[in-house]
Amino acid sequence: MGNKIFSRKKNVDPDAAWKKQNDEIAKNPMYKLVGFGGTGLLVDEFNEHGAEKMKQLAREKLKEYLYNGGDGGTISKEEYLKWYKDKMELEMGLEEIEKVHFSDKSFNTLSEHKACWRLDKRGGVGETPFHLAHLGDIPEVASILLKLFPKMALDVYEGDEYFGESALHIAIVFNRFDAVKELISHKADINQRATGRFFLPEDQKKGKTNNTNYEGDAYYGEYPLAFAASFNNQEIYDYLIENGANPDLQDSFGNTVLHLTVIHNQPQMYKHAVQHNRKLAHTNIKNNMGLTPITLATKLGRHVIFKEMLELNSTEFWSYSNVYCSAYPLTTLDSIGPDGKTNWSSSLMIIVNGETDEHLEMLEGGVMRQLLDEKWKTFARRRFIVRLVIAMIHLSLISIAIYTRPLGRDLLHYSGVDDAMRYIAEILVCFGCGLALFLEVLDIRSRDIKSFAKNYINAPAQMVYMMSCVLILMCIPFRFLHLHIVEDILLIFAVPGSWFFLLFFARGVKLTGPFVTMVYKMLEGDLVRFGVIYIIFLLGFAQGFYFLFQDGDDDNSDTQKFATPQDTVMTLFQMTLGEFKYDSFNFARYPPLTKLIFAIFMILVPILLLNMLIAMMGNTYQRVISKSEKEWRKQWAKTVVVLERGFSKEKLLRFQREYSVNITKPEGEVRALVVIKTESKTKAQSRKAADANWKRLGKEVIWQLKDNKRSGKTGMFELQLQRASKKKKLSPRQLEVCDNEVIPDAFTSTVAQLAWQKDIDLTKGHAFIEDPAKIDEISPRIDLPLGTSSSLKGAAAVPNGKVKQKETSVSSSETVMTPNARMSLLYNRVHPMQPFVPELDSSDNFWR
Repeated sequence: MGNKIFSRKKNVDPDAAWKKQNDEIAKNPMYKLVGFGGTGLLVDEFNEHGAEKMKQLAREKLKEYLYNGGDGGTISKEEYLKWYKDKMELEMGLEEIEKVHFSDKSFNTLSEHKACWRLDKRGGVGETPFHLAHLGDIPEVASILLKLFPKMALDVYEGDEYFGESALHIAIVFNRFDAVKELISHKADINQRATGRFFLPEDQKKGKTNNTNYEGDAYYGEYPLAFAASFNNQEIYDYLIENGANPDLQDSFGNTVLHLTVIHNQPQMYKHAVQHNRKLAHTNIKNNMGLTPITLATKLGRHVIFKEMLELNSTEFWSYSNVYCSAYPLTTLDSIGPDGKTNWSSSLMIIVNGETDEHLEMLEGGVMRQLLDEKWKTFARRRFIVRLVIAMIHLSLISIAIYTRPLGRDLLHYSGVDDAMRYIAEILVCFGCGLALFLEVLDIRSRDIKSFAKNYINAPAQMVYMMSCVLILMCIPFRFLHLHIVEDILLIFAVPGSWFFLLFFARGVKLTGPFVTMVYKMLEGDLVRFGVIYIIFLLGFAQGFYFLFQDGDDDNSDTQKFATPQDTVMTLFQMTLGEFKYDSFNFARYPPLTKLIFAIFMILVPILLLNMLIAMMGNTYQRVISKSEKEWRKQWAKTVVVLERGFSKEKLLRFQREYSVNITKPEGEVRALVVIKTESKTKAQSRKAADANWKRLGKEVIWQLKDNKRSGKTGMFELQLQRASKKKKLSPRQLEVCDNEVIPDAFTSTVAQLAWQKDIDLTKGHAFIEDPAKIDEISPRIDLPLGTSSSLKGAAAVPNGKVKQKETSVSSSETVMTPNARMSLLYNRVHPMQPFVPELDSSDNFWR
C-alpha cells in the first residue's frame, strides 16, 4: 500500500520496499501520470479541463502501458519471474528464484492471473496509477480510468511488500462504499487475497512460524470481506455478501471473518456476521493453531467479545422479568473434551494459563465462574479435602522419622521403642512416596508427556513434592550401603520440599491464596531479575577481595574468610546482609584500597540492589493485592484443573454429565452448562427502547418523504442521515455507524436485517404470506447453515403456513427461512439497486 495508509500507523520504519519505490519516483514515467499526493498529468488535466479532456488524454497516454490496448491480458509465471528478477536485481536463475522466493515458507503464491496494466510498466512495488488514484483520495480520476478500461479492476500489487492488494482492498480500508460498488460492477475479484509482507503479523514477516500472536499494523485477513469486518464496515460487508463473498474462507493462518473480528475486537461486527440475513458465518471453524473464534478470543484476552459470543451461542430455556435461564455448549469451553481427554485448546485452559488482566476478567462471574463452581462441587472439593488429609498424614510421618532419627550410630540398628516408631514411619513414608510416583506414571501413560508437563507448570508446589518423593526413595539404597552422608544430603533437600506441598492447598483457600500468588510472582519475576544482576556484582567483587587478602595473616580468623574463592563469595554474601567486621580490612594487602572497594560494594549492592529488590516486591504486592480476589480465583481455577487431571477419562465424562445437560445442536448432541442469570434490563424494556428508536427513525423517513415531495424530487429515495443528525433524531450509535454521511443503502440493509430476525413482512407492513408454497413459486427455498443456536430469532416456518414459537433446541443442521424473510430477499433480488420504501398508511402502522 502507499504513504496514506502508512501515515495512519505509528512507529513504522521504512524498509527496502519504500526505498525501491522512492528511488523509482523520479525515473519511472508511470508516476508522472498519477503520483503520490494527488499529483500527475491525469490529475492536473482533470482539475483544469474536466473529465472529458482527461478521458482524451488517458486514451492517448495509457495505450502503451496496457495489455492489448486496455482489453487486458494474462501474466504468466515466466513473465512474472523475469520481472521479479529485474526488479529485485537478482542474479540467480528463474527456477531458483521460484524455489527460494515462492516456496512453502512464503505467503505469496505464484500463478497465472489476469491483468490490465503491463507488468514491465509498473511502479517500484508493482502498483499502477489506478491504485495510486485510490490511495491519493482522488476517486473521480479512478472512476474515469475504470470506465475507460474496466479490466483495471483486476490489477493488483505485484511486489513482495503488498502482493495481491487490489483497489477493492484500498476502497474498503478508506470506507468508500461507492468505489466498492463500482469496482464490483466492473468484475473486480471479490476473493482477491492480499498476502504481501505488509499485511502479515509482525512476528511472521521474517518467515513462517508455527505460532503467532496475530499482532500487525495491517493484518486484516487477506480477503476483501475480512478487511470490511476488521474495520466494522457493515454496509460494505453486506454488499460483498450479496455479491457472493464467503465469510468462511480461511487466510494463510486459517482465520475466517469471525477470527478477524476477534483479533480487531469488533463485537458488533461479530454479531452481525453470525446473524446475517444472507449468509451466516460459522463459529466452529478452527484456524491453523486449532483455535475457533471463541477460543481465540480467550487467547487474546478479548473479554467483551467473548461474553458476546457466549450469549450468541446459548440456547434460552425460559425468562421471568430480568431473570434468564440459558444453556451454554461446553464443546469449546470445558477443559474436558468429548472423549474425556484434556482439551488444551478449550477456553478454560487458555484462560487459566493467561497472564493479562483481561483473562482475570473472564473468570469473574458469568459462565466460566459457573463452570468452575460446578466442577468444584461435583468432584474437585472432595478430592481437595482427601488429598489434604493424606498430605498432613504424610508430613506427620516424615516428622516422626526425622525427630526419632539417632545420631552417631548405625541407622539399621534396633534398640527400643523410638527405633520401632522410626522404622514404621519410614516404611509408611516410602510406601506413600512410591504410591504417589506410581500414580503419576499411570497418569503419564494415560496422557502424553507434553500434557503432563503443562499440568505441573500450573502446580509448582506439587512438582517440588514429586521431586522430594524421588529423593526420599533414593535414600533406601544408600541406607543399606551405609552411605549415611549421602542419605543425609538427600533428606536435607527432600524434607523441606515435602512441606512445600502445603502451598498447593493454601493456594486454593481464599484466606491464603493471594499471598501464595504473591510468593510465586516474586519468585518468577522479581527475584530472578535481582539474582542475575546480584551474581554479576558478587562474582566481580569476590575476585577483587580475594586478591586483596591473598597475603593476609594466616592466624587471623577474619582474613581466613577470604582464603579461598568459595569462602570469599560466602563472606561477601554475609556482607550484603550487613554482617562484617570493619577492622579486618586492616589486615589486607592494601588497607586503604580495600576500604575503598568495600565502600563501593556497599553502595552498589546492599544499598542500591537490595532496595531495588524491596521496591520491586512492593510493586508486585500492590499489583496483586489490588486484584487479590481475581488473582485468587485464577489460582483456585488452576487448582481445580490440576485436581481434574487426577481422574480417568471415564470418570471425567461421568462428572461432566452430572454438571451439564444434553441439548441438540446442528452438529449433533452436545453437553451444555445451564446458567440462571439476571440482566440489567428485561426484554420488555429492551423492546420498548428499540421500538422508540425505530419510531423516531420512521418519523424522520416520513418527514424526508414529505420534504422530497414538496421540493419536487423524484427517483430513488435517499435517507439523509446528515439531516437527521442535525434534528437530533438518531441515537448516538446510529450516528457513529453513519458517520454523518449520506448512505443510500444503509437504511435498506438495516430494514432487511431486522425483517429477517424479527419476521417483519416488508411487502405490506402488516400481513404474513399464509401459503409458503406460493413463495416457492416465485422464490426458491434458501437454506442457510446454522452458525449459532441464537441465530433464529422470533418464529420459524411450518408446513401449514402457521407460525410457531422457536424451540429451545434445533434438530436439523439447516435453517428454514421464514416466509417474510424470504420475501424480503426476493425483493432485493428483483430490485438489487433500489432501496425499499414501505407503504405507509395514515396511521403509520409500519412503525407501530
